[in-house]
Amino acid sequence: MAKQVKISTSWSVTGGIMSITVETRPLDASKDSAPSAKFTRSLVLNDLFPGYSTLTEIGIQAVEFGVFTRIRNSLGSAETFEEAEEAVDRILSAFASGEWGAEREQSTIPFSATHILALAVERATSGAQDAATAATKLGELAEATCAANGKPAFASLEPEDRAKIRKAVVDHIKKTKPAIAAALSAIEGERALAALQRKQEAAAKALAAAGDDGNVGL
Repeated sequence: MAKQVKISTSWSVTGGIMSITVETRPLDASKDSAPSAKFTRSLVLNDLFPGYSTLTEIGIQAVEFGVFTRIRNSLGSAETFEEAEEAVDRILSAFASGEWGAEREQSTIPFSATHILALAVERATSGAQDAATAATKLGELAEATCAANGKPAFASLEPEDRAKIRKAVVDHIKKTKPAIAAALSAIEGERALAALQRKQEAAAKALAAAGDDGNVGL
């Protein structure tokens, strides 16, 4: 499927802590060019798989590659940097709740129940309108936006046009629905804080692991 940007991933493991880096580049950029945007996430493998550190070398390698592959595969339908970041955060949240598999959001669907705006609607209405219902209504609004602008059905649009329609819907809701806008900002803040906490916890565990060998000097 055509994308709006090129997406590349890399990973490393130090002291049982996996670091995943996702970079995006313009479609016409070379693979050696500087990324236009990137983000990094970390997770403690022993928390995800208790006993990871006691596995054989082959077992450890299998776990590491399996986790990275699952995260990388979640990016299959991502067309923009924002969608890539959301997909990775969604997988990490699934891992944290004990779910290995997570449904991939289809890019030809305007909004899914896992989209942050649908979640914001559910929060703003205190659950009176759940995320699945919100996603359906947001999808209807996306289709109406397509029609109003003389465009075909959302699924028939090019990736960059789908991204524009989604953004138009998000911007409209933020402008006309202050309660939903506030909930959206709160969720975004919580995700940013959670990402920072994961990074700090991973750094602390890496530092502790480095100190175990008794040789922490230069």
